[in-house]
Amino acid sequence: MSSGFVVPPEVVAAGKDLRFRKGRTMACLIIKLDPNTLQASVQQRLDDCTVEDLQEELPDSSPRLIVISYELKHEDGRVSFPLIGIYYLPPNASDKLRMVYASGQQDVFRALDIVKVYDITDTDDLSDAWLQTLKAK
Repeated sequence: MSSGFVVPPEVVAAGKDLRFRKGRTMACLIIKLDPNTLQASVQQRLDDCTVEDLQEELPDSSPRLIVISYELKHEDGRVSFPLIGIYYLPPNASDKLRMVYASGQQDVFRALDIVKVYDITDTDDLSDAWLQTLKAK
């Protein structure tokens, strides 16, 4: 079921570009939702970044949707670059923004073909170690 959020073609294209990129490092899209137009937009793309770089870019009081491509090392020695979604909801976000992002996240992640979505409330929860634990889920 759709909540009425518009995911423009340029946001979908940015998601595809991230999925099929040739880089072997972490890369992210930070997506912002406009509560007035109910439209998603790419606020920023981070290439060849670290978790710390991403943490620095996230606002303290406003939710964001994040798409991450990261290096996942498997126990058998294989390396893959999965694409995951993160719903970032800081505790001091306004109720209006909480509702906007809660209702819009499914539309955005569905349009980007992101199946695995995780919620975080604190940037400290986002770490390399945490990303590596996702292989078991």
